[in-house]
Amino acid sequence: MFYFKLSDADGNETDIVAESGLVTLHIGALNTPTAMRGGEQDENSGKSVSFTLTNVDSGYDYVTVYYTRATGVDNG
Repeated sequence: MFYFKLSDADGNETDIVAESGLVTLHIGALNTPTAMRGGEQDENSGKSVSFTLTNVDSGYDYVTVYYTRATGVDNG
């Protein structure tokens, strides 16, 4: 999950103003579903995510992004 806060030039942050919900990334491509897999621990998926935030308060200078990461264990 990704969390978004607004911040000013002095580094003061708001509470969380938006969150993404669960984002799942797999190794492989949608057009080859038999080759899709979960990946190994700390393996780079080669994927990226993009978010569009709307109606952002223009009184702030930056958007600060936080995220949580969850992984499974082997044979888990």
